[in-house]
Amino acid sequence: MTNQTASYPSLPKDLSIPRDQDGEPVFAEPWEARTFAMVVNAHGQALFEWQYFQNLLIDEICRSESSQSPQPYYLSWAMAAERLFETLGSISRNEIDRRVAVLRPDDKTVRLE
Repeated sequence: MTNQTASYPSLPKDLSIPRDQDGEPVFAEPWEARTFAMVVNAHGQALFEWQYFQNLLIDEICRSESSQSPQPYYLSWAMAAERLFETLGSISRNEIDRRVAVLRPDDKTVRLE
């Protein structure tokens, strides 16, 4: 598989996707890969500047690290993505909550707030 970020020259060079020994992307859960891809794809469509998302992500990571129970990296990524898509007017907070409830109604660990 080729590097999926190669077709997006404005992505930062240090953006790294976790990879296995064969160079294939590795994510702990399928939603992590989908969320990653959604953000990269939206950037590839020139819907936002990468620095804007990076700032949202940094903010989410800082919030997480300052809490009593820090969250996994891709949950911070997903929360930043949620804020990004809401800001872009792509989806409302209510619609995000509705879709998350449909996808994983019994698992509130993925509920983005």
